[in-house]
Amino acid sequence: MLPQWLTKPEVIFSTVLSVILFVGALYAEEIRRSFRWPRKAAVKSLLQFSENELETIQMIHGSAYYLLLWLARFALDIWNILFWTLICGYAADILTFWITKHFIPSQFVITLLSPVIGMILAKGRREYGTIRALYDYDKRVAQLTENIELCRRELGLPPSTTVRSS
Repeated sequence: MLPQWLTKPEVIFSTVLSVILFVGALYAEEIRRSFRWPRKAAVKSLLQFSENELETIQMIHGSAYYLLLWLARFALDIWNILFWTLICGYAADILTFWITKHFIPSQFVITLLSPVIGMILAKGRREYGTIRALYDYDKRVAQLTENIELCRRELGLPPSTTVRSS
């Protein structure tokens, strides 16, 4: 039987956080090593990002239908983030109630709102970048094409033939 003070949500949360931080400190070098990207992987990632952005703005540019689909996808992505946050938060509430036999309404949902707001703002920032790219379409297409060619040259790939201009 656990003592009463050990079943409080504050104690459980701080204990779990302490264990995570302890494990993180214990394996800090291995964790840091796993986050180091070789230059080639970073260039590949930049190449893929640039090609995807170029394809997206070329598809959306001048087509109200694709612009509407793109905006609908953005709205559905935001809805998806909110939906799964609520599911995870309420599952944590139920788990807390099951462990402690005390119901704290929406404590975890409130705790999860801060990272969710950050995810939504990051998603909005990316979409804002796409809208700005559409506003300065010719300039952005030239920049992306140049980035793609530089990345391809650095990786030793042949020049891109799939880049189309509208």
